[in-house]
Amino acid sequence: MLGDLPKAKEHLAVLDKLCFLPCEEYSDLKKAVRDYETSGGRLRPASKSN
Repeated sequence: MLGDLPKAKEHLAVLDKLCFLPCEEYSDLKKAVRDYETSGGRLRPASKSN
């Protein structure tokens, strides 16, 4: 959401090590990073409301 791709990738690497089973946080962040990169940085993920 902040447009900080390097930090997002850092968090993704940490979640990859922490999530032994598929976890929603990892999947959501991975998709957001992919979408951001694919859009050339134009697409910003919307925040999830609980």
